[in-house]
Amino acid sequence: FAIHHTDSEIKDVNGDGKIDVNDYKAIVRAIYSYHTKTRAWGDIGYNYLIDPEGNIYEGRYGGDTAIGAHTLCFNPETLGIALIGNYENEPISQPAFEALANLIGQKSNQYNIDPLASTEYRGKYLENIFGHRDVRATACPGAMLYNQLNQIREASTTAKKHPSAPPPTISKL
Repeated sequence: FAIHHTDSEIKDVNGDGKIDVNDYKAIVRAIYSYHTKTRAWGDIGYNYLIDPEGNIYEGRYGGDTAIGAHTLCFNPETLGIALIGNYENEPISQPAFEALANLIGQKSNQYNIDPLASTEYRGKYLENIFGHRDVRATACPGAMLYNQLNQIREASTTAKKHPSAPPPTISKL
């Protein structure tokens, strides 16, 4: 699982005086436009995106069955999950943390992955939940989110142990 942040400014996109799910959906659509028109990737690079309210959005069409365009040379056999926002100086919200842990827990069950283990991939040992900066020269997923990865691994392991919990709801825009 390759963890990213979108480095997006979270703001009232639709001008209704509050930041809510409609603004996060607009940010996802803006990311789609940037990835498809500016970068010519054909779709959003991430398999999934999570907003600060804990809503999960399918990024690349096909979800985890699609090869993403999120981590150059490390896209096959990984899921790219991006948290909407900039987490260089701020931690992710509790709802986003829980959604991320539950999504990874569910996918860990589905693909028999241990969130606490590491795997050799392309000649490099990586944690099964790693930050984008572990494989590229980038600040992504932001210092605060990167420092939370051990907590995310632990919470994902707990979520994996409770497969009877309902799976996360994933929205398609």
